[in-house]
Amino acid sequence: MLSRVVTAGLGGLLIFFLSAACSDVRLTRPEDPIVNVKSQGHFCISDPEEIKRYMKFLFVIDKSGSNDDTDPGGIKRSTNIEKFVRDNEKQEYYRYGLMIFEGNVGAEAYIHEGDKKTPTFTADHQKVYAATQKIRDVGEGGSTPYKAALTAARLAIRNDMDKFPNDESSYMVFFVSDGMPTDTENDDELRTLVKEIVDLGENVHVSTAFYGNGGGSAVARLKKMGEDWGRGKFINFENNAEWDFNELIIKPTYKPWQMKYFLVYNLNASYCEDGLVDMDSDGDGMCDRDELRYDGLELRGKKFRFDPANRYSNGGAFSDYFHWRELRYGETIPTVSQCNFRDDEDHDFLTACEENYIRNERPIDGVPRNGDKLNPDTDRDGMLDGLETFVYFTRSLAYALDPYNLLRTNLDGEEQAGLQIGEHRNPLIKDKGVVAYDTTLERTGEVNRDCYNFSQEVLPLFPTLAVADGNTLPGMGHEAGKNAVLVYYIQTPQNDPQGDGVLKWSVQHLEYDPVNGVFLGANAGLKVQDGVFKSYKTPKRPY
Repeated sequence: MLSRVVTAGLGGLLIFFLSAACSDVRLTRPEDPIVNVKSQGHFCISDPEEIKRYMKFLFVIDKSGSNDDTDPGGIKRSTNIEKFVRDNEKQEYYRYGLMIFEGNVGAEAYIHEGDKKTPTFTADHQKVYAATQKIRDVGEGGSTPYKAALTAARLAIRNDMDKFPNDESSYMVFFVSDGMPTDTENDDELRTLVKEIVDLGENVHVSTAFYGNGGGSAVARLKKMGEDWGRGKFINFENNAEWDFNELIIKPTYKPWQMKYFLVYNLNASYCEDGLVDMDSDGDGMCDRDELRYDGLELRGKKFRFDPANRYSNGGAFSDYFHWRELRYGETIPTVSQCNFRDDEDHDFLTACEENYIRNERPIDGVPRNGDKLNPDTDRDGMLDGLETFVYFTRSLAYALDPYNLLRTNLDGEEQAGLQIGEHRNPLIKDKGVVAYDTTLERTGEVNRDCYNFSQEVLPLFPTLAVADGNTLPGMGHEAGKNAVLVYYIQTPQNDPQGDGVLKWSVQHLEYDPVNGVFLGANAGLKVQDGVFKSYKTPKRPY
C-alpha cells in the first residue's frame, strides 16, 4: 500500500482499509527500542518479461490440382516457408503450424499431434521442415476448398488458446492460394468464416497471398479476405520464385502495464492481540509475546505449542496463528495427514494448506470460496493474501477474500484501512500517534517510461530471535537481530486493472542496530531499484 504519494496521476495505486470495534486506547511503542532505517531508491515499471509473448504462424497452403502448372513439385511453396523459418531461427517465441487444402482431402494438417484434421503449433524447426518436404513429396489434386481450410484454421487457433490459456499469443494466418474457391462463390459466407477467425482475439490476423498466372477474380477475393475481413495484408506473389512472408505480418499490439499497488512491510512485525505492532521473529502472524503467553496451554486434551522462533510449532503446514484460532475459537485445523504442504508457490506468505483453509464467508462474484494457492491476491484488491490474513489477525479469515475491506473506515473510525496498513498501523483500533511508515513514491518525468523515486525515513526494526530456514517460509530464515522486510508492487494491464497481474517482490534482511538508531545508505536501507525484484505471473484464473 502507499502511505504517501507525491504526484498526481497515480490512479492505479489502490489504497484501502477495514474497520473494527473502536477502542480509544492510545497505543504506545513496545518496550524494546525501535531502530528506524532510512531508504532511498528509483525503479521503473516495464513490460513484464514474465509475459511470454508468443507469435504463432499458421501456413494454410493450397495443394489443388492447378499447382502442377503454377508451382510444379511444390518448390516455391515449400522453399519460401523454409526460408522464413530459417530467417527467424533466433526468435525464441515463434511457433509454426502448417496445413494444406485440396479437393480430395479437404483440409489436412501437416503439423499435428495425431489428428490430421487438427493443426497444431510447434517450436521444432525440424517438424516444420518435415512438413514442407511433404509439400514437395505429396502430389497435387482436386479442387480448392477455401471453406474447409478456413474452418480448420479457426479450429487450430481455438484449440491452441484452450490448451495454453496463460500464453500471451498472437496468431498470424498466412492463407496462400493460386486460384478461386471451389466450395463457395458467396462472399458473405467467406467473410463470415474469416471474421470468425479474427474475432477469436485482437491479435489474430489473416493475411493472404496469390501466386500463379494473372489472377483476376482470385486476386480480388484474396485481397478482400486479407485486407478487408482479416485485419491483415495481401500480396500478389504472381510467378515470382522468391516470396517474403515477413511482408504479410501484422505486428501485435501489446497492452501497456501499470503499477496497481506498492507496499513496504516488515514481515517480522505483526499485530498483537492488544492492538500493538510488535516483534514477530518467525513471521507466523503472531507477535512473540503472544506466543510466549499461549505456549503450553491445553484445550480439550490438546496441548498447544507456540515457539516464537518456529512458524510451525505444532508441526504440519499451518502457522502458529492458525493454531491460535483453533485454541481461541475452537476451529478445527487439518492434521498433518490431511494437509502437509508448506510450499508458497504464489509468494503471498501463506502455505498452500493455509490458503485452502481460508474461507470466504461472504462470497461475492469474482472471488472464490477459498484462498487460491496460485494467486497471491485472490480478491484482487492489491494486498497479498498473507498480509490481509495477519493484519486482520483477531477477526474473520474472510477479510483476506474481501475486495472492499481496504476501503473501509468503519473498523476504527480513522483513515481507510488500506492507508493504515500502508503505514503499518492497526486498522482495527484507534492508533494515531504510533510509529507509522512514511513510504513515499514520486513519479519522475522520464520520457516514455513509468518511473518512480522511492524514499522512506521511518521503518521500525526489532531485535528478533534467530529463525532457522526450515522453521519459516522460504527466504524468511534469518540470524538474531535481522528483519525480513518485504517490498512489492503488482503490475496489471492498464485496460484491466482488476485482472490477474504480475507480482514483483523483494524480501531484504535488515539488521536491528541500536547503536546506529537512524541511518541512511546503500548498504543500510532497503534497495529499491530495477533488478532487485523477483517476479511471479498469476495464471489466468476461472473466477
